[in-house]
Amino acid sequence: MSQTDLFDRPPRWMPGIAELINDVATSAGQEHREVLAFIARASKPVTQADIADGCPAFGAHWREVSAIPELKHKAQSTLRKIRQLVRDLRVDHGVPIISGAKGYALPRSVDEVDTYVERKHRQAKANAASWFETYRAVERFTSKRGITLDLFSEVTHA
Repeated sequence: MSQTDLFDRPPRWMPGIAELINDVATSAGQEHREVLAFIARASKPVTQADIADGCPAFGAHWREVSAIPELKHKAQSTLRKIRQLVRDLRVDHGVPIISGAKGYALPRSVDEVDTYVERKHRQAKANAASWFETYRAVERFTSKRGITLDLFSEVTHA
C-alpha cells in the first residue's frame, strides 16, 4: 500500500507520521492496515463504533447484533478487537495514535502528542494511587487473618 493508496488528500499530521504509516502498511496484517487507514483518512477523531462501521474486516452487522440481547457479547467482542488492534498499532508498530472522549486520531502536532502524554501520565498516576489504596485495604484485612501480602512476591500464609 503506497502513500497515494492510503491518503485521499494531503496528510495534515506532524512530520514523520506519513512515512511511519507507509512502513506499517507494508508490515502489518490486514485488520491492522484497515484500522490504521480508517483513522488516517478521517477528518476528525473516530470512535470504535465508527471503525466497526467503516472497516470491511468487521462487517456492518455488529450494530444489529448489539441490539439483540442474546448476541450483545458478539458486538462487545468486535469493539474489544478494535481496541486491541489500536493497542497493537501503538505498541508493536509505534504509531502515535492519540485518543480521547471523541475517539482516535493521528496527531497534527507535537503539542497534541504532549497534551495526550500528559493526560495519560495523570491517568496512570491516579490509577496507581487507586490501586495502592485498594492494595493497602486488602493488606490490612489479610494481615488480621495471618496472611502476609508482599507486593513483589507471592502470597504467604502464617
